[in-house]
Amino acid sequence: MAANILWSAASRGIQAAMGFVAAIVVARSLSLDGLGEYLSALAVAGAILSVSYCGIQQFLVRETGRGAGEAGAILGAGVLIRLSLIVLAGLGLAGFAGLSPAGSRTGLAAVAVALGAEAFRSMGLLAGAVFQAHERMRPECLLAVMQSLLWGALLAVAIFLDLGAIGLLGALCLALAGHCLASWFVVVRDYERPRLSAGLGFVWPMLGVSLVIGLSVVLVQNLFRVNVLVLQWLGSPEDVAFFQTPHDLVLRFQVIFQAVMLAAFPALARLFAAPGGEGKAQGADLAMALCRLTAGAAGALALVFFLFAEPIAGTLYGAKMLPAAPCLRILALGTLPLALGMLWSQVLIARGGQRRALFVNAAALGVNLVLSLVLIPPYGVIGAAGAALAAYTASWLGSLSASRGEGSGGLSGCVNLGVLAAMGGGLMVAAALPGGWGGPAGLAAYVALVAVLRGAGVGDIRVLARCVRPVSRP
Repeated sequence: MAANILWSAASRGIQAAMGFVAAIVVARSLSLDGLGEYLSALAVAGAILSVSYCGIQQFLVRETGRGAGEAGAILGAGVLIRLSLIVLAGLGLAGFAGLSPAGSRTGLAAVAVALGAEAFRSMGLLAGAVFQAHERMRPECLLAVMQSLLWGALLAVAIFLDLGAIGLLGALCLALAGHCLASWFVVVRDYERPRLSAGLGFVWPMLGVSLVIGLSVVLVQNLFRVNVLVLQWLGSPEDVAFFQTPHDLVLRFQVIFQAVMLAAFPALARLFAAPGGEGKAQGADLAMALCRLTAGAAGALALVFFLFAEPIAGTLYGAKMLPAAPCLRILALGTLPLALGMLWSQVLIARGGQRRALFVNAAALGVNLVLSLVLIPPYGVIGAAGAALAAYTASWLGSLSASRGEGSGGLSGCVNLGVLAAMGGGLMVAAALPGGWGGPAGLAAYVALVAVLRGAGVGDIRVLARCVRPVSRP
């Protein structure tokens, strides 16, 4: 498990690092209007293609982790469902474009290119689910390196040729296409060949089981996009840029926590499904260890974003993005609830509580949408950031309430009061010291308090190693 988590974390880390660098390059190379167009196209395309996820990855990983047979047929059914949904989404966009005024075609062209990128991303993630199901994440790490190098080269060409927002979206699309094709080549060669004809018989059963998970995934995907969509409607391209640039930064670092959860998900599903009480107890211990480690790391990241918002915004994205610093500071406070909300949602799904996860995600999306509509008109970007923070907190508390019986430390342990107290102490120390000493001293105080209050520790890593074993490779 330790090696699997390291490979998964390395893969997500490489993707996060390249995405981080690409976001900086894009923000510096485009005007505020161009950046707003770029980010809006990605948000709209992502919202449209979110329906293609449909819970297929979680279903595939869970059933393989539990030792289900007919893996090739199940994978074939997943491929058929996802391709069908992608085609339907593309046809819907084409029909909308045909009915749109000629003046809006440029924006639709950007959305169309972004839609192609999201389609390749969706199929690539399905291939990655095969690696995750077999608990063999090494190929995904190597493929992430390939994608990053390809994306970097294509970005450089697009910027050199001054192709604008559409050209940069095209570079992303081509890089994701290369990653998708290479991923499926490795899957077919080394792991599982999708049996499309046999998969026809599994399409409806898979949809019936995975639909609830899929709806939950769609809700989560759009939870991160609804603020941009409302800003695009009620605000300006500059507002989209000032919100989504720091928001994207916060979300990109969430992939580190997702990597750990992805690597541990098959083990959680297997332990919770094991007969007798021992497996369930180990699953509860594993969930609590993941919670403590995630909380400790997310708390540190939140303090970094909060205490150094101005230097981060100005240094990374240029002076034109300094007005986004207050937005980054608000979104920084959402780092911890966002990470823990996603973690406990995945614990619920591993336990078979996908209906509870669906209700929690629907409530969080509703909170975000309503607050965005209320707060953005008077407060603009700050209102959007406040709505996102409230929604992420609602997601965390809702998932925690729905899954508090799945952890081994009780409700107080799941909340991890030690990490919350350490964050408060770090902020107090930072506020008490003058000049540039406050930020570093606040971080140092946080690390010390987490150790003293036992918010997370080496024992949690030992639990990860003890609770997991890899699935045999076919």
